[in-house]
Amino acid sequence: MRNLQKLKATNIFIFLIFLASCQGDLKRFQYSLPNLKSITTNKDLKKISIIHTGNFNENSEVINEVVDKNISLRVGGKAALKSYISTLRKNLSAPTLLLDTGNFVSFNSVTDKRNETIKLFSELNFDAVLLTESELLNIPDRDNLKIPFTAGNIIDLKSDSITPRLNNRPYLLKEIDGVKVAIIGLSLYNKKSKGEDGLSGIYFDDPIARFITLRNEIKNSVDVMILLLHAHQNSKDFDETIKRLPPNSVDIVIGNDGVNGTRVVNGQTVVTNKGNGKFIGLIDLYLDDKGKVISNQTKSYPPIKLCTKFFDISADCHIDRNDLEKIKSVKESNYKLINARILGEELSL
Repeated sequence: MRNLQKLKATNIFIFLIFLASCQGDLKRFQYSLPNLKSITTNKDLKKISIIHTGNFNENSEVINEVVDKNISLRVGGKAALKSYISTLRKNLSAPTLLLDTGNFVSFNSVTDKRNETIKLFSELNFDAVLLTESELLNIPDRDNLKIPFTAGNIIDLKSDSITPRLNNRPYLLKEIDGVKVAIIGLSLYNKKSKGEDGLSGIYFDDPIARFITLRNEIKNSVDVMILLLHAHQNSKDFDETIKRLPPNSVDIVIGNDGVNGTRVVNGQTVVTNKGNGKFIGLIDLYLDDKGKVISNQTKSYPPIKLCTKFFDISADCHIDRNDLEKIKSVKESNYKLINARILGEELSL
């Protein structure tokens, strides 16, 4: 009898462990960094954090994302973008760079939305923004533009030199905590199939040939080399361009080929972000005592979704359509929401 009671108790204990493990299947912190523990640190090494955006496409308005018939969540918008970026800058334990991989205005730009987006990008105080044909076609050239454009392969045919339109520069140099950083932009061109494209007098030169020239010009005077690369969504040219880079020629490639995540292309670390006003990215570069990047220490975090509210149960606002466990858990919580948080700070949006 006593052995039977022990067996029952053991079975109940095993069942409770199994139940707890099932409950642990709930995916939390998807596309969110709600607390300081979300960030890895190595106090023995110097670090530079890179916040990056791309493919913004004039999405300065809030996007209503339907969860199911009972609830929709507000994602993105200029207030959320500003708040997330300012909070990251304030709470990260390292100096930061804010970079954009271009296409922040749309091909079919609408004047009011375009002007609102230009104003927003001027106010965000970017360190570098990649110049693409979207910006060249839709932004009036003026001297007082407060956006630091860079593209090293867009050539003015008349002068046979890198175009100065929109105050563009072939590369941008920054000194951060004693570390000299170079940011080079390369833009791949997508010619329209019909009609004039409005870019007369402009030529998009071979990106790698121009990159090699620019890199040779500055490589001995900088510690860190960052490449911003623009390709249109789903462009096969993106990876093919990276494969042509000389080995170990840059410390990281940041691009906007329409996917989220980090991958290695021909030995080169590549980070891309869907953007579209819904996501921003975060990368940590760790440096040795000479200010050089330690490549195997580079950390790229999952894309950060610009939520205004979180599901309380999961501390995020993302549900994959096939994640039945999470859908069930959120429903059972009566869709309880809390204010979004990042790195331990609550955002009021």
